[in-house]
Amino acid sequence: MKKGIALLITIFLIMLLTLAILKSTDITDKYFKNVQRLSFFIQANKSLLDTIEVLKLTTKDINSSEALFILQALPILVEDKQSSMKLSLELNSGANRLNINRLIDSNNTINQPFYDLLQNILMKYEVMDSSYFFSILLDTLDNDSEERIFQSEIIIDEPFFTNGKIVSIEHLKYILDYYVEKRDDINIKKIPWNEFFDFESQNSDFNYLDYRLINFIVQGIANDNTFHDEIFHNYEEIGLTDEDKKKFESIKINFFEPLLNCRMKFNYLDQQITIDFLYDIKNKKAYNFEVKI
Repeated sequence: MKKGIALLITIFLIMLLTLAILKSTDITDKYFKNVQRLSFFIQANKSLLDTIEVLKLTTKDINSSEALFILQALPILVEDKQSSMKLSLELNSGANRLNINRLIDSNNTINQPFYDLLQNILMKYEVMDSSYFFSILLDTLDNDSEERIFQSEIIIDEPFFTNGKIVSIEHLKYILDYYVEKRDDINIKKIPWNEFFDFESQNSDFNYLDYRLINFIVQGIANDNTFHDEIFHNYEEIGLTDEDKKKFESIKINFFEPLLNCRMKFNYLDQQITIDFLYDIKNKKAYNFEVKI
């Protein structure tokens, strides 16, 4: 009987010891994983800082549209097979869309050429109630909470909604959802908003704008994407009238905007991080960082 009890106690102690070892192993494994993860983020942060310094060095002589085009075409890849570290950098124009907030100025005055551009887009995609959508958009861009027309001020229904500026594609999508809810018109979602508009850029570069967007400003200028096979330096090269030239200038479209949209991908220790940011060549400044893990 005593031997049986002693055996049970021994088995129980072995079970406890086994569980303790397993628990300890799990903790140790988590510890090493945390150490690896910390090491990964340290290396990623250092790589980002090094990348920005390299951009400062390599872009200091970028002062023409041709040089900017060549820079974006260069493949940038750094790889160390011994440590399994890989870093790639994609560069595109950061001025290849129009800032939708330019629809009105600081005095809440409507920019007519920008309004006409949007109107042309809404007509092309057969949006049913463009007048109502414009009212929602304008009531979002101004800072007050007074409705232009019934149900055009989202903040009345949604007190935590942000007025004064459209800050992101998610913010814009919320506005689109609100319009669809009120008018049951999904055509507005067929518009490639993210390809046409951004929310931060000060000026846009004619040479990188979507050809469809150019045609929404002035019909018949660009037939397809091959239009951008040529680099333009001024309005005279395009053959615009003075009236059409004023439309582009009012929407703040230039022919050389040294702003880069950068995407850095970093792989290390079987982990990957993607960091998107804008780099202002003229002011040697990186900003608007977005991290995806």
